[in-house]
Amino acid sequence: RHHVLRLRFMETTGPVRSEGLGVQRGTSNYFLGNDPAQWAANVHAFSAVVQHGLYPGIDLRWRQGGEVLKYDLVVAPGADPARVLFTYDGAHGMRLVDGRLVVATSLGDLIDEVPLAYQLVNGVQQRVDCRYHLKNNRVSLAVGRYDPGLELVIDPALSFSSYSGSTAD
Repeated sequence: RHHVLRLRFMETTGPVRSEGLGVQRGTSNYFLGNDPAQWAANVHAFSAVVQHGLYPGIDLRWRQGGEVLKYDLVVAPGADPARVLFTYDGAHGMRLVDGRLVVATSLGDLIDEVPLAYQLVNGVQQRVDCRYHLKNNRVSLAVGRYDPGLELVIDPALSFSSYSGSTAD
C-alpha cells in the first residue's frame, strides 16, 4: 500500500534558485531507462538544499534531521512570514488539533507539529510564538511578536502517527 502526498507552497513568487550546501563525501550514479540524456553520473549529495526566493525575502531550506527530511522557512529581516501559504495535495483532509496540523492519508495521519520559530539574538536562540492557521485546506502561519530587523527561522516538524514502514518517508 502507498499514498502519495505532496507539500505544495502556494502563491509563490518563483522561479526559485536552488543551492546545495555542505557537499557530502562520495557520489551516486543514476542510469534510468534507455536514454543516455536522462542519465547522471558522479552526482553529489548535500547536507542541505536551499531554495532561494520562495516568497520575497523567504527561503526554503531542506535538510536531514535525524532519520527524516526536514524543512525550515528562513525569513530575512523585513520579510513577511504571513506570505507563506501551503497545502498537502493528495490529503484526505486536514484539521488542527492542539495547534498541530493533522493531515489524513489512507495510511494514517501525518502530523505537522506546532512549528518551532526562533531568532538568534546576540548568539542566543530566542523562541517566537508560531502557529498554523487552516482555512479551506490552505495553511498559513501566524507568528507572534519578534524583531523584524533580525532573521526569523520557522521549523515545522513532520511525524507519522502510525507505523509508516520505512525511514524513507
